[in-house]
Amino acid sequence: MTARILAYNHNGKPSYLPNYDGLPILVSEVGRSILDNYQAGRNPQTPDLREGHWGMRAVGWLRNLREDDEGLYAEFELTPEGETLVVQQRAYGYVSPGLAYNLRLPSGEAIEGWSLLHVALTNDPAQYGAAAIMLSREDAITLYAPPIPIQEESTMTQDHLTAALQPILQRLEQMEQHIVRLTSEAQQRETERTIESLQREIESWRYDGDHAIPPAVARQFAAMLARMPEPDRTDALNSLRNNPVALVKLSQSAQPKPAQQTEIDPATRKYLTQLGVSEETYLKYNRKEGV
Repeated sequence: MTARILAYNHNGKPSYLPNYDGLPILVSEVGRSILDNYQAGRNPQTPDLREGHWGMRAVGWLRNLREDDEGLYAEFELTPEGETLVVQQRAYGYVSPGLAYNLRLPSGEAIEGWSLLHVALTNDPAQYGAAAIMLSREDAITLYAPPIPIQEESTMTQDHLTAALQPILQRLEQMEQHIVRLTSEAQQRETERTIESLQREIESWRYDGDHAIPPAVARQFAAMLARMPEPDRTDALNSLRNNPVALVKLSQSAQPKPAQQTEIDPATRKYLTQLGVSEETYLKYNRKEGV
């Protein structure tokens, strides 16, 4: 089993540890110090193979250390109990290293720099909190034992991966379709609210004394105006407001049309001129609702 026990970077920035003198130290420097001591044989060994650190049972043994730009990695040989806990039951998801600085052994020998005492399996890695962050530079994140997931070699084939992802992809497609449908429905509701608002305004107009614009006429032109972009809509609305009688006559002169009208009869052209509405604008927006 291979696990990354020290992370040299966090969120794209170098990681720091609080040193004993209160000054932060790069995690990468700690890792290289541990690696140097390990390769030189200057690393404390567990004296009793039946027990690990603090009297806890050992479920594996360190066989090698290596590093890259991302961190320090430890290779372990698991005991049968460790295989059961880590590989089969997946009882633990993280590792937490125990570190020592300038360690003095019972023999009196001193190990300069950093040493790796043990690596514990855990689901709640020990971390320095606010106090450690206060000791570090403002832009640094200080972690003593960063929660690094255990890295295991994957045995999943391409077919297995595709099969595992298929339900997720189907669900994402369903969500996308649902969002598109909700967006379309929301746009339709917004258009309907605009039509109703314009219709109420047009119905409030009066012509030839106290004649009101017929609801059907108001609805027809409200639907046409609602499809226009805002600047064109405002100009057309002002033209209609200033000449409501032409609006009524224009509606009366219009014959039943196909979904998209392509020609304008002379009477319609006359009232369009009075309203100041171009033929192109009229043909573009005066079509049946819902088309």
